[in-house]
Amino acid sequence: MSAPSSPAFRQDLQGLRAFAVLGVLLFHFGVPGTEGGYAGVDLFFVLSGFLITSILTRRTEPYLSWSDQAAFILRFLAKRLWRIAPAMTAVAMATCAAGWFILTPEDFISLGKEAFAAITFWPNLYFNAEADYFATASAYRPLLHTWSLGVEMQFYLLWPLVLTAIRLLPGRRQSYAVLLLLALSFIACQILTFADPSVAFYNPGPRLWEFLIGALAAWHVMPPRTELAAGSKWQQAGDWIALLTLLATPALFGPATLWPAPSALLPCLAAGWLISRPVKTRLVQSLLENRLAGVIGTLSYSLYLVHWPLVVFSNTLFFPEPSFTLRMALLAACIPLSALLYVLIERPMRTLGAAPGLPPLKLGGVAAWGGAITLCLLLASSNGLPGRWKTGDLVALTKAERNPEVSDPVCGGTGTSLLCEKGAAGGIALWGDSHAAALEETMKSWAEETGTHFRAFIGYGCPPLPGAYLRNTPVSLPKSKCLRNGTPVLEAILADDKIGTVILSARWVWYFTGTRNGPDRGGPVYLTEDKWTLASKTGNRAVFEASLKELAKALQAAGKKIILLQPVPEFTFDPVRCYQAELLGREAHGTCRMEKAEAEKRQDETNRFFASLAAENSAVHLIQPDPVFCRDTTCSPVLDGRMAYQDDDHVNRIGAAALLPLLIQAAE
Repeated sequence: MSAPSSPAFRQDLQGLRAFAVLGVLLFHFGVPGTEGGYAGVDLFFVLSGFLITSILTRRTEPYLSWSDQAAFILRFLAKRLWRIAPAMTAVAMATCAAGWFILTPEDFISLGKEAFAAITFWPNLYFNAEADYFATASAYRPLLHTWSLGVEMQFYLLWPLVLTAIRLLPGRRQSYAVLLLLALSFIACQILTFADPSVAFYNPGPRLWEFLIGALAAWHVMPPRTELAAGSKWQQAGDWIALLTLLATPALFGPATLWPAPSALLPCLAAGWLISRPVKTRLVQSLLENRLAGVIGTLSYSLYLVHWPLVVFSNTLFFPEPSFTLRMALLAACIPLSALLYVLIERPMRTLGAAPGLPPLKLGGVAAWGGAITLCLLLASSNGLPGRWKTGDLVALTKAERNPEVSDPVCGGTGTSLLCEKGAAGGIALWGDSHAAALEETMKSWAEETGTHFRAFIGYGCPPLPGAYLRNTPVSLPKSKCLRNGTPVLEAILADDKIGTVILSARWVWYFTGTRNGPDRGGPVYLTEDKWTLASKTGNRAVFEASLKELAKALQAAGKKIILLQPVPEFTFDPVRCYQAELLGREAHGTCRMEKAEAEKRQDETNRFFASLAAENSAVHLIQPDPVFCRDTTCSPVLDGRMAYQDDDHVNRIGAAALLPLLIQAAE
């Protein structure tokens, strides 16, 4: 394999950068028809693979000494650091400064953690670790977009070492080695996209193949021929196909698309083709090299950095999102803000990074970076600096706590005497997913106060449906952890003679229909009756009904009572943030409500099956939670002025305490 030619400046690559960043911005600011604009990040990965490989292969020739190669790699990493870190640190600090005036203490702590992860180059790993049921919704994480810069920086650290080893191989074996790495990464990405989408999305290993498409393009740049500069007709047709693919990508894909593999392969290959052809058919070349595309390409890094905090802060101030007009105004504001960042920080620091040694300005930059890291650590370990807020606002915010502390004993209130008789309900088992977990602490406190035998069996994201296999996609393997929340739990309950009542609680509608509801809809879920059946959402109902009927029969035969808690109302917005906005005067009083008919429509089919199950099995007793949260024609997540939900579908301790009397009365 021959080494790539010197990576001289190419105006067409600026055009590709412009396509990439515009796709991301249009998608994030909610422009219709651009739901697949997130693929712009993947284009950046391909471009980075091309540029970095082009630079590195000039000075990692096998005939050079190891010391020369190591010195070059260290200089390269230092330059990349000065290229990326100053602007990202500046935006992180500016975001924290804006957050001082806008964010609640809880969100301000979270911002400190995000900023620390961002400026120390592991935000992708941080956000992957935070991807759980109760993490802050993505629309309210001001530095979430820095995850891609973490992936890039980790590639910069890894690839020079790998590439140096590959360059020791003879001839074509270098290409074969890169192709092998690309194939292995793509296969791993494909598997993880099905098995664990968060890992596939945020981690550098499953993303490596995108960079390597760019790396292969660096080795196989097609040199223009004088007699036919733009190549053959087939090559020119390839230019048009690749360009049209990139133009269509924002409209072709969307939130339901499996990403990154296999879908990202299409735009990445298109980008790789265009990168490998420095001279293209004339019109394609002119579209990529026009002056406007050049300006946007030059500002692309700064544009990417400044846009997302604007989206998040506008979502916070204008819950649940600003008007389309305001979003377009913020989109336009990204241009001057990014220009300022480029002129004041990005360009000067990039020039400074290329200077040899450690002049005073460099030392000052390093000191500023260290100071920023210290400030982020202090913020992350603080209590959110509540002193920023007026006392009245802080008092108001306590009514909207996501997980309020409830120190009063469960049996200490009025009207609880009948519920708190020692051993009145016999032994109780609580079984379910995260919806059962939301009840566990309250029920455990009640059991301790009354001396009741109590056991909880919780499987997050896993229904209490023995014999049902749960998958994220129609062709992925079943979730192994969910198998442990099925038959083994049933056997444990049947073997425990002290348990007389089993309370079942789960996000029933999700498993029954296969679809979520709420501000973070997430992906579908599939149920099958065995490991190898090809799944479909239309098959969920049959598996769900058969499994729950068999479960009810088994528990009835063992003489155990079944309390089935029907679905709680699922809100189409984040109740906590809505109520915070209401308490702070950002939204009108009474905004945080949902039409009762809308909640009932979501639950209808599931509840009708539950009614038929209770009619045919006398051991099944249904608990309808809607009366606790719904009055007349509306449902509210607020009870007696305090938030009773922790997100759109999970109750918090206050909500659990409100449901407890219904559960215990049914268990007696």
